Amino acid sequence: MVPAPRALPSAQALPQQIAVLPSPVLLAIPAVLVLFTATALAQVITTEVTDTIYRADGKPAGGTVLVSWSAFTTSSGQAVASGSTSATLAVGVLDVRLTPNAGATPIGSYYTAVYHLDDVSVSREYWVVPVSSTPVHISAIRSTVLPTSI
Repeated sequence: MVPAPRALPSAQALPQQIAVLPSPVLLAIPAVLVLFTATALAQVITTEVTDTIYRADGKPAGGTVLVSWSAFTTSSGQAVASGSTSATLAVGVLDVRLTPNAGATPIGSYYTAVYHLDDVSVSREYWVVPVSSTPVHISAIRSTVLPTSI
């Protein structure tokens, strides 16, 4: 025996039978807002360090600058884990963004910059980076006082 076909609901009954589901787009909006808020809160302010590096013979240097640091807390209270980064010198141009450590704790926090230049020279210097919305030059951040512990 073949079952009898079921009758389709009337047009008036359809709205009552269909559950209104939220649009996937509407569901995604709160998730995106939370993500953007968390990202904005997690960003640490950085200062751009830029300069042209020259070799002793006056020519723009090529090579790499390795920058490392110990953990510190910025003057605005943001924790920065210890780490390192590197920048390649292209025709002497150095451009790297660093979290300001001027006024940080522990007192005396500094960046160690090690230059590995294309003339095989290697040199080291120490930087204290201020908060700045404009790029700073190395002459403004180079520490004239040797850090207490190296």
